[in-house]
Amino acid sequence: MMQSIYITTHSLALNNMADADIVIEPDLAHIGASEFHRAPEMLELGEEATRETLPEITSKLGEL
Repeated sequence: MMQSIYITTHSLALNNMADADIVIEPDLAHIGASEFHRAPEMLELGEEATRETLPEITSKLGEL
């Protein structure tokens, strides 16, 4: 049951990202869906992924 929910959620997320100019995806594969206590680590990984993507974001903003 949970796996079908994950698959559906993943499919919806992929559809929502299809039209995005930039998608920031931190590597969270090693963190389980219920490991809320690891939120600080997830935030740090998100910040790191954002810093790595900043040149692309700046470039896209320059195109506007």
